[in-house]
Amino acid sequence: MTMLGADEGLGPASDALRLAEARSFAPDESSPGAWIVAIAQSRDRTAFARLFQTFTPKLKTFLMRRGASEEGAEELAQEVMLGIWRKAAQFDPLRATPASWIYAIARNLSVDAHRRERGAREAPMARLMKARTLSLVFVT
Repeated sequence: MTMLGADEGLGPASDALRLAEARSFAPDESSPGAWIVAIAQSRDRTAFARLFQTFTPKLKTFLMRRGASEEGAEELAQEVMLGIWRKAAQFDPLRATPASWIYAIARNLSVDAHRRERGAREAPMARLMKARTLSLVFVT
């Protein structure tokens, strides 16, 4: 497999080379990388089941360490696995290991969930503050 140097990687020719290298990625059949490739290429349910069994408990622990409740971590882990099923074709073994790609998805979903929760908590206060500000403007 050819590795791109620091000064390479610009333009359509290098993009085509990267795509060819990624498609020729052939890890051990029992590796997470092979499972992701199998999911991307043929929607392999057995590969997904192996990936799910391997990563779901680890993801749940990771998400709980990031502050999710046990129930929230379980739900987010399910969302991560669904995201992997949907985005498997986007996995690029030249850019990330399978685990780092999976944990990046988990981190992003965790941040999104935290923002949604914070927004839901702050929304009533924001409406109250806006109403108070408006009443002060009209009273003075």
